[in-house]
Amino acid sequence: MTKETVRRQIIEIDIEITLPNGATPRVIVRENEGAIVKLPDGAKFGFVPTMRSGEDIAVVVGIWDLDRVPSDKLVSVAVEVGGPVVHSDTLPSFGIRISRVIKSK
Repeated sequence: MTKETVRRQIIEIDIEITLPNGATPRVIVRENEGAIVKLPDGAKFGFVPTMRSGEDIAVVVGIWDLDRVPSDKLVSVAVEVGGPVVHSDTLPSFGIRISRVIKSK
């Protein structure tokens, strides 16, 4: 018998995050993994993108307050790939834009 190796497709998501001070860092992060952003006041927030099941047009980004123990999920924001910036209803508010989704072959 032979063993088959099942390779899970790697999905990376190109995210632009508009911070409260107007800075807009751009990160590429794997699906279901996080990017950490530290604000000028020292507060840390995490951004975790997840593709909607069976869709390539929208990404749900979870926003986490990393200063709380345990970390606290503040909100999930649905963002259209290649679409406009979507603002979170959190304090502080963040703008999220998904530039593209990169899938491994």
